[in-house]
Amino acid sequence: MEALYLIIATALAVFNAFLAYVLGWLFTEVVRHPLQFKPFNCRGCLTFWINVLLGVALALTITPLHPYAEYVQIRTTVLYGLIGVSVLTGLINFLYIKLKFRIYE
Repeated sequence: MEALYLIIATALAVFNAFLAYVLGWLFTEVVRHPLQFKPFNCRGCLTFWINVLLGVALALTITPLHPYAEYVQIRTTVLYGLIGVSVLTGLINFLYIKLKFRIYE
């Protein structure tokens, strides 16, 4: 049961990173908005912050679904683990975008 939960949580974290990547591209290169300062005009920065905010929302949403959610220590560990994964995937997205543009320029 725990393995299925971890697989689902990993799949949601990967989907979260992909969604943040697409939204970062959409809001910086396709849609023009009046907020022309960082992090809103920097694709990597916006992708990172969207990923972190979506990761926090995902962690707060998925944590009560854990089968041992009544134990506070396990719930806190899962919550901070998912937030840490979202920060890590946000950093990976940020570095991927920055290095990709640096290599091809």
